[in-house]
Amino acid sequence: MSSGISNKMSGITKVINFLFRTIEILIALFLAIMIILTFANVVLRFVFHKGFAYSEEVARISFIYLVYLGSIVAMKENNHLMVDSLITKVPIAAKKVIYFLIQVITIWIMALLTQGAWQVSLLNKNNSWVVTHYPVFFIQFAGVVLGIAFIIICIVNLIKLIVFKEDPLDLIKPHDSGEDPFADFEQDKAVLK
Repeated sequence: MSSGISNKMSGITKVINFLFRTIEILIALFLAIMIILTFANVVLRFVFHKGFAYSEEVARISFIYLVYLGSIVAMKENNHLMVDSLITKVPIAAKKVIYFLIQVITIWIMALLTQGAWQVSLLNKNNSWVVTHYPVFFIQFAGVVLGIAFIIICIVNLIKLIVFKEDPLDLIKPHDSGEDPFADFEQDKAVLK
C-alpha cells in the first residue's frame, strides 16, 4: 500500500518539477525577448534614427511576466527575503506556531491580491495596449496566477509542517530545484583541513 502512495507522490513530484522547469524556461524566454528588443531598438535609433514601435510595449509585457513568474519560482524555492532571527532562537513549539502563522498570513494576503487582481482584470477586459493591441486583461490576470500559486505553495508548506512533521527551520531554508553548485567545494574544503 505504501509503495502505491510513494509511486503517486513520485509522479506528482515529476509533474511539479516539469511545471516549474517550464516556468523557468518561460522566464528565460521573456528575459531574452526583453534584452533583444531593447538592444535592437537602441541600435536602430542610434544608427538609423528609427526604432520598432512595439518594442517598448513587448519589453514591458515581458518584464511584467518575468517578475510574476520569477516570484512564483522564488516562493517555491524559499528564495524570498526573510528575517529568521526570531524563529531560530525560540523553542521548537514556538517555531512551529510562528511558521504556521507566517503561512496563514501569506495565504490571507495572497487571497486579497488574487481577488483584487481578478476584479481589476475584469474591469480591463475590453482594454488593450496602444501599439501591440495586447489585452490588458492578461497583464492583471498574471496577479491571479501569482496569488493562486502562492496559496498552493503555502498550503503545501502547512501540510509539510502538520502532516509530515518537518522542522520549521528546514522549511525556511532556501532550496534549489537542482543540485547545490557549492557541494563539491565544501567537500574539497573539508578534505583539505
